[in-house]
Amino acid sequence: GEYQAIALEVGRSYHLLANKKVTLQYGMLGYTSLGRRDGGAYVPGKNGSSTGRTFYFGIPYSSGLGACSDDVCDEERELRIVTYDEGADVSVCGWDASAISPTWNSVYHTHLGPHGHLELVGDELLTDTAGTGYYFFEVLATADVSVFETNWFETGDYGTSDIASYFSSETGEGRRFEAYLG
Repeated sequence: GEYQAIALEVGRSYHLLANKKVTLQYGMLGYTSLGRRDGGAYVPGKNGSSTGRTFYFGIPYSSGLGACSDDVCDEERELRIVTYDEGADVSVCGWDASAISPTWNSVYHTHLGPHGHLELVGDELLTDTAGTGYYFFEVLATADVSVFETNWFETGDYGTSDIASYFSSETGEGRRFEAYLG
């Protein structure tokens, strides 16, 4: 999978035309020496909906802004996945661009029952062969799921949390929703 981050100017409207099917992800997606913080979004699936069985996305994170003891703040990556009426086998892989032959490496694999959820935060999202946290991820599921990614969200303490819940619809829009309360 390929990806390209495009910086957009605020206060404008944009129209995307593509010669193939693409999926859009928005938010603080850049990965520079300044890093990106406090962003989160639903990940559109390969089918273009917020629910699906195949997802490709980046989880950006702050890169050495002095707030971390490590060279990079990859512990601030967060990933949440929910299922609906059907349970699903879920596989999360990270793209290892630093390997001699770049490849997808398994990060986590599990079965989620109906209305189940998976939360992977920081170290649980692992690192590539160079010891750097994965930036680009693949999620594969045997039934429809929703994927929510965040970076540097404070979800731990009352009064300091940026977000502690999200809602997703079983069909990407509609009448049936799954609520996650963290």
